[in-house]
Amino acid sequence: MTHTVSLHYPPDLYEAPELALLAVLDATLQQTLYAMFATHPELTSGDTLETCWANGPDLWAADAVCNYISALQHAVERYKQAIEAVRHRRHASGDIE
Repeated sequence: MTHTVSLHYPPDLYEAPELALLAVLDATLQQTLYAMFATHPELTSGDTLETCWANGPDLWAADAVCNYISALQHAVERYKQAIEAVRHRRHASGDIE
C-alpha cells in the first residue's frame, strides 16, 4: 500500500526552509530565558557582573548564558530580516512569483 502525502508549505518555508528550525530555536531560547529568570530572579535586578559573581558562580554563569541567548536571538532576528529582504528583492524583480 502506498500513501500519498500532499504537503502545503507556507511561502516562507518554501523559499527558506531553515526558518522552521529557527522558529523552534527562537521559542526554545525564549523559554530558556524564562526558566533562568525563574531560577535566578536576581538576574532581572540589573546588577553588575561583579555583584553576580559575589552571589555565587552559578548566578554569574546564568547571567552569561542569558547574555549569549540574547545575542543569539538578535542574530536570528537579523538573519530573518536578511532573508525577508532577499525575498522582497526576488519578488520585485520577478524572479519568484
